[in-house]
Amino acid sequence: MLQVVFTQLNHKMFQKSEKIDFIEAVQKSAELEKVCREEKKELAGHFYLIEKDSDGSPIYTGTFQFGSYKAPNLYQHIKQNLEQMKINKQHEQDKLILLSKMEDCLPDIFKLAEKNEHVHLIGLDQSRISKLKKWQRRTIYSIAGIVSLTLVGTATFMSLVISNGKHDVQKQTNLVKEQTKIINQYEHALLGDNASILNYFDKLKKDLTKEQTQLYAKLLLDQKKYKDVVDLYKNDFGFVETLISTKCSINQLREYNASFPTDEGKFDLLFADKKYTDLLKLTKVEMTVKRSEMKTHAYLKTSNIQGAKTELSNNNNEELKQKITKYEDLTKQLKDIDKAISISKESKKNDDVKKLTDRKNGLQKQLVSI
Repeated sequence: MLQVVFTQLNHKMFQKSEKIDFIEAVQKSAELEKVCREEKKELAGHFYLIEKDSDGSPIYTGTFQFGSYKAPNLYQHIKQNLEQMKINKQHEQDKLILLSKMEDCLPDIFKLAEKNEHVHLIGLDQSRISKLKKWQRRTIYSIAGIVSLTLVGTATFMSLVISNGKHDVQKQTNLVKEQTKIINQYEHALLGDNASILNYFDKLKKDLTKEQTQLYAKLLLDQKKYKDVVDLYKNDFGFVETLISTKCSINQLREYNASFPTDEGKFDLLFADKKYTDLLKLTKVEMTVKRSEMKTHAYLKTSNIQGAKTELSNNNNEELKQKITKYEDLTKQLKDIDKAISISKESKKNDDVKKLTDRKNGLQKQLVSI
């Protein structure tokens, strides 16, 4: 049977160094976690697991942060950490045995996992979250989440290797400190302190991950630091233009294109200005799916149905396909009405001519609106 010993925990529900059966410890941990969440506070509980009929040597050592929302009880905390660990085959077997022992002595109610989004930032005052754009908040949450999972895994790894006494822990300790620092930078950004995270990214410019580079670029664009973004992406002017056209306003695109003109920028601006004939004259443009759709639309607006059909094969946009079909149908109806008007005029059927002309005007309005 498993038992738990809390060595450091400042709360009356647990006595220091007392041996508690695992099921009782899990039940009490669930109660204390609920209390801490309600009171919006956190308590660190350092503990270790032992076998009841053994010499008392720890088989697992860790820290449960009560009130952190990271786990609803002690069992879930240990299980999450074990599943995130990367260990050798021998330790993998030990891990599976430990998981099995824990599950065997617990009722199902404690085995149910809970879903909490952005638990790594749940301590922030939500009323103070800055008015960042949706994509910025989503990106920060995403990156911070990845770092947090790494942080948890590192801390768990440390707890096990300490108990085994076989590894040098200093390197892992430094990693935990660095990852905690990164999380703090993301928290500041969510609270509106972009200067802090911009300075942090600037110092680590050459060592940023892909996701961090994207976030850094977008924060720079918010401040219209186009030159810095161009430098970040090693003078790939076309790529930066595409990034701006996707994430920023048309006015920012005009500003960027004035300083760093590209065919891609000219293409996007001509589309925004509805200068479709000039757009179709550009030939040296790096095409994306979005630009292919824009080009298809331009062909439609210049009555080049064949060109629109050909370009449609590069993007397969269902809405554009329906527009082309509708355009062809309206064009055919207009031709038929022109013939009918001509015949009615020859027959001097003025009433028919008026009705047909009204009908024609209605169809032309539909054609223009496509």
